[in-house]
Amino acid sequence: MGDPARNLKRLAWERVCRHVDGVTLTSTLASLYDRGWFDAFRQCKRQRMGDLLASSPGNGGYLHVGMRALASQGWFTREGTAGSEDLCYTLTPFGAAMLTHAPVYVSAARHYAAIGHDCIQALAGSCAEGVWGQLCEETLSRSGPSLEDHPSGDNSQRVRDHVDGLFFVPVLWALSERLHGLSAPSGDYRVDLEAAGIHGSLAGAVEEALARRGWIERGPTGWRLAPLGRAAWPMLAVFQYPLVYAALLENAGELLFGDLNIVRRNSGEEERHLDRESDIRFSGKVAGGACRAPFLEMVQQSFAGIHPDQQPAGILDVGSGDGTLLLDAFNSIRAQSQHGMTRDRAPFCAIGAEYNRAALRATAAALEASGAPGLAVFGDIDDPDAIARRLDRHHIRLDDMLVISKSVIHNRRYRTPSPSTPRLPGPESSSACVGDDGRPIAPSDLARNLVEHFARWRPYRCKHAMVVIEAHTVEPEIAAPHAGSTIATALDITHGYSGQLLVEIDVYNRAANAAGLRVSRQVTIGRQSLGHDYMTVTHFETA
Repeated sequence: MGDPARNLKRLAWERVCRHVDGVTLTSTLASLYDRGWFDAFRQCKRQRMGDLLASSPGNGGYLHVGMRALASQGWFTREGTAGSEDLCYTLTPFGAAMLTHAPVYVSAARHYAAIGHDCIQALAGSCAEGVWGQLCEETLSRSGPSLEDHPSGDNSQRVRDHVDGLFFVPVLWALSERLHGLSAPSGDYRVDLEAAGIHGSLAGAVEEALARRGWIERGPTGWRLAPLGRAAWPMLAVFQYPLVYAALLENAGELLFGDLNIVRRNSGEEERHLDRESDIRFSGKVAGGACRAPFLEMVQQSFAGIHPDQQPAGILDVGSGDGTLLLDAFNSIRAQSQHGMTRDRAPFCAIGAEYNRAALRATAAALEASGAPGLAVFGDIDDPDAIARRLDRHHIRLDDMLVISKSVIHNRRYRTPSPSTPRLPGPESSSACVGDDGRPIAPSDLARNLVEHFARWRPYRCKHAMVVIEAHTVEPEIAAPHAGSTIATALDITHGYSGQLLVEIDVYNRAANAAGLRVSRQVTIGRQSLGHDYMTVTHFETA
């Protein structure tokens, strides 16, 4: 029987993960199916990527991303070198069964239409409550087949959870934000849709949809969270992640077979593939999660037992977002005795470097509001020399700072590695990464590029450490057994489609070592909740 509370929590997490999988996969599945991409597998279950691309031409890099995501769901197994035309995919019995439901995903995809992006805008305060109510009404109507007429038979619950995600991910996340964040809406778990700006017949439709799937139930004083909803309520922050990339996921077909200009990789305001303001807020929440305790411990370790004159002059957060991580680190040092405070030099400072202009403004505002001495400067994680020059103008030396970062190394822009950079010894990455031309990046080049990135930072790490929070991919063979209880697929498809460069933890560590950085301590995160690790907190020193 087991522990009922634990079993309910597990079921809630599976529902949450499957909803997220549905949001991230539906448009991709629909596009591949419409293009006849899966037809060849009906003739022969094992297909070479080069042959698939020849029979249904498209943008190879993104097609590798999409197929790898399906392998992480258990639809296919893989054999060969990632990103190559010789990579072979074999349709599994589970995948063959799921393909019979592909028309359901095609129908659901037609109702997607920027639902997530609209919800984010409504909750960001740019829509009045009446508009929020209208948004819910439109969302319900768009989601038509995702709430009715699901297929029956094997795997039907998985399919239902996937396509239901197109409605429940934006609406449940929206409700959790409107109803006082991630705590219970009230002491008796009452769900007050009026407080969320949903009125009249629309409230009835939303209540019916939520009750039908077991999220809410009738209580003595009205609608309240059902046991499933109570178990899931603290998990709903996860729903914000795919919504950040709603515009990108909605247009998966264009990436796979058409326009490559959806993804904007510059420092201006032209990004169309994600909601940057929401991404900044979500990133701040991640910084306060499971990573926070080991991260702050490593930051404090960089100051403990060191004479004040030998301590870092301040903390530099590269990719500082909304300033949450930077100020957390700064305040933790300021709070632990007087480390960093008794120096004869300039005051201990907090500096945020950002490549994105919206994030740069957010960092500057956070620093000003906190009163911490410091500044915000433009900076690219992959160009420490330029950051050093900007700091020099303020009479600050980059090599005198403790450098921190969170999930920005994989967001660097890919540069073709120099021929003189040797291949990284050991197993190659299984990751599917895409260059600016839409072509796949060879695993050997991806690893060499990462070595060069770390090497650019090494000269500035001779005096002080670097503390880095970083996200990682896992091999599809590791992710597939946990499909439905992990967000690995969502991480891979959003990062892959947006040109980000996730690698496995082992590849990451070996690349740093090859560049002359030593992992003095590392904490891995994810195994307990997901079944595999997907994040690291690492204290790097110069080897």
